[in-house]
Amino acid sequence: MMRRMLGFPMIAMAAAIAVSAAACSKANSGSPVAPSASTPQAVSTPAPVVGGASISGTVVTGSASALAAPSGFATLGSVGRITVSVTGASISVVSDDGNFTLQNVPPGDLTLSITGAGINAVVPLPGVGLNDQLRLTVRLEGSSAQVEDMKQESSGKVEVEGVITAVTGMTSAGGTIVVGRDNTAVLVPAAASITKGGTTLKPNDLAVGLRVHVRATKGTPLTATEVIVQNTGTTTGSGSGSGSGSGSSGSSDDSDDNGDDHAKEAEIVGTVTGTPTTSCPTITFYVGTTKVTTTAGTTFDDVTCSTLKPGDQVKVEGVRQTDGSIVAKEVEKRGGTTTTGSTSKASGTSKTSGTVTAVSGTCPEKTFMLGSTKVKTSSATKFDGISCSTLANGVKVEVTGSKQTDGVVLASAIEKNN
Repeated sequence: MMRRMLGFPMIAMAAAIAVSAAACSKANSGSPVAPSASTPQAVSTPAPVVGGASISGTVVTGSASALAAPSGFATLGSVGRITVSVTGASISVVSDDGNFTLQNVPPGDLTLSITGAGINAVVPLPGVGLNDQLRLTVRLEGSSAQVEDMKQESSGKVEVEGVITAVTGMTSAGGTIVVGRDNTAVLVPAAASITKGGTTLKPNDLAVGLRVHVRATKGTPLTATEVIVQNTGTTTGSGSGSGSGSGSSGSSDDSDDNGDDHAKEAEIVGTVTGTPTTSCPTITFYVGTTKVTTTAGTTFDDVTCSTLKPGDQVKVEGVRQTDGSIVAKEVEKRGGTTTTGSTSKASGTSKTSGTVTAVSGTCPEKTFMLGSTKVKTSSATKFDGISCSTLANGVKVEVTGSKQTDGVVLASAIEKNN
């Protein structure tokens, strides 16, 4: 009856309701009026929330190593027809190519369900806000699923998680990293908090291949306030993949003696084969059969980025990638270097050993003497076995740095000698 009355003027509607009420009263001989059969009933709020969160992404199959390498993104396999839904809510979408978008998603700690032929996996998504926008890549392996990268935008801030695919203009004062499948550019200033486990890092410690979780403020580009370097797995023996460095002119050793935070650190000694490609500070070369890539944060000892050439004997220390290559933290030339006393020189780079004397200044800028050589530290100086604050007279150290025109060595690394 209510549907038939909706088109009537309000006065006619009121009259009709009055007549109906009177009829009901007469039929019940003075008893209370029974409710009309057409009285609207209370209904529960539907699970979708208008203006709620938006979750979109791509579901793929393939190995983690294929996804971690930037060039491997396009080679991942399609999952075929799948259904992606929000567990406990009436929100789902069917996809034939792995791409999906879910709209009006209610806030909270959510779980995505992914089903299809031979597929039954779930993905937890904690802390989704009312108006958040999420973009993620999910990799399936059998019945399990893993979020390879994700970008979550909320009011005033953004969180990005994934593998660093590029580093631009990075120094100790900051630079830009590119993260994940969507190539999200993030400016990392010197003031950003950068940590790996319990270790505080500098911007130029960030390198291609590291997996990070970034909290940033909105803008173009995004500006990081916090960067957390995540563990990317463990490597044992001589590494993984084809780049074990065990060729005729190179050997390698991955160490895991410092816990999970250093589980993928690698060292290789051998001969540079082939002319380095691209341009400094980011170059690629091979030591034996192992591919090595440098970044703006790579330290060079007794050689420079621009003078490295085929036939050089080098030791490379860095981070082993899932494809077997190494992102170099340090490249040291061995052999063919002119050495005088305790200081070796090559292309403006020097290495000096001795006992610290005449310490002055305050951290991070200290000045001291090693024999007759004056050394200065800066915020870019890396310390091993010692810190800036514990650098004192009488301590034996080895200093790697750049010799200035006035003869002072600007230290890039200081290692304590026992």
